[in-house]
Amino acid sequence: MSISTGGLSGDNALLAFAAAQQTQMNHELSDAMRVAEVRSHMAKDISNIKAHLLEANSKNPNGIADVKKELDAFKAEYGADPACADMMEAIEPMHKDITLRVNNTEIVNKVMAAQRYVAVAAGNPDLAAQMSDYPIVAYQKDQLDHWLNNIQEVLDAAGTSDQLAMVHMKQLNDNINNSSGMVSGIIESRQNVLSQIINNFA
Repeated sequence: MSISTGGLSGDNALLAFAAAQQTQMNHELSDAMRVAEVRSHMAKDISNIKAHLLEANSKNPNGIADVKKELDAFKAEYGADPACADMMEAIEPMHKDITLRVNNTEIVNKVMAAQRYVAVAAGNPDLAAQMSDYPIVAYQKDQLDHWLNNIQEVLDAAGTSDQLAMVHMKQLNDNINNSSGMVSGIIESRQNVLSQIINNFA
């Protein structure tokens, strides 16, 4: 990629080039830092979701409804960010199935509530008492293992990518510092030359 120096030459061209290069590297560094921060938060959030899903599935399957809300929030926060596309792809089958299971259970229980109302209105409270809500059905272990193993593989791969991103950020920072040193050197050299010229006229 070429960087224009605006038709300048000599030290002026070097200064213009260094300034443009620094600006570009600063943008790259800022974007890399943003991506690293987002992915770090994303990894923590998905780890929490995994833990909550396993706990709800084993102890209180109705708690899967709360996990659905966490997944909804996760998608709302990270779904449109290209930096999180790999995780969104991995989590989508689980999110879709959990959403379907929770929503279907809610629909069945709304029908059950309507039937209880009819039974009470018809003067049959005993029948209404027998119409209890259906719980959310827990998942089989192999199904959860399949989803969570896929997600963990993406997290592991993301960890490797994030380590490479840290190396890239360090290189960018070093390049920025080197560019700043070059600019400082050019300016100092100019000032020395100007001082010599002034001294010669004195």
